[in-house]
Amino acid sequence: MLRDVHVTPEEATSLFKQLIDNVQLLLSCNYIHGDLSAYNMLYWDDKLIVIDFPQVVDVRQNRHSRELLFRDLENVYRYFSRLASRPAPDASPTACGTSSCGACCKPCEAVNIQP
Repeated sequence: MLRDVHVTPEEATSLFKQLIDNVQLLLSCNYIHGDLSAYNMLYWDDKLIVIDFPQVVDVRQNRHSRELLFRDLENVYRYFSRLASRPAPDASPTACGTSSCGACCKPCEAVNIQP
């Protein structure tokens, strides 16, 4: 698990980007993980792998999908912020839905989840 591995701040920044790419990939298939945390990510050979999908949510059928997405992003942003003081510029999930959106809003835009 990623939680059990020591990574440098530079590695954490790269892994955070990989995670956002994974979130976007899931969203392109209309899914949100629903329980995303450092316990649901594996780290191997400089790659991040998201696992554990029993709570996956279909964004087309769940009216709480936006809140679930933000919860997932908040969980992982908080974790990566401990590893790298700023895992991505303007990526705080609290910025989502505002004009100061950063990296974390790209998943929202991918499925047109509106604030």
